Amino acid sequence: MHHASPIENYIVLHASNPVSSQWYIEKMKDLTSKDPLCTVNISSAIGKSAGAGALSVAYICKSDDLND
Repeated sequence: MHHASPIENYIVLHASNPVSSQWYIEKMKDLTSKDPLCTVNISSAIGKSAGAGALSVAYICKSDDLND
């Protein structure tokens, strides 16, 4: 049985790595049954600090789940 996800929305960020960002999108879809709000190629300044190809997911939880 699939439980409801506490994640309300999410975005996927990548440093010039759109192909690998698809893996995160598929995993998040498995968890949330939702597509990301957007997928963002982050700036070169962040990519330089985090490294070329870096990936991240930013998400917002449903407010009623914050107290659990």
